Amino acid sequence: MSNDDTINENSKLQESEQQRLGAENTLETKLEPVTKLSFWQILRSVFAAAIGVQSEKNRQQDFNTKNSIYIYIVAGIIFTIGFVLTLALAVRLVIANV
Repeated sequence: MSNDDTINENSKLQESEQQRLGAENTLETKLEPVTKLSFWQILRSVFAAAIGVQSEKNRQQDFNTKNSIYIYIVAGIIFTIGFVLTLALAVRLVIANV
């Protein structure tokens, strides 16, 4: 086997590897960017993320939108404050009735 044959064989191997990698990349699902999410979609996303049931598809949709990250931060802070206040109220009601 000559040096040229070895070079040609290596080139063919590299091309087939690139084609294989290209085929794998086309199999990945890519989400279309959404213009903006509605208030209810953001609320649902924050609630699902807070209780740990956010799907990967919805998480990707959240990050592929034109909404600012600050909307999610503010919504998360408001949700957390509301959750803590609800727990505090529930504890007070239980203690008051004991």
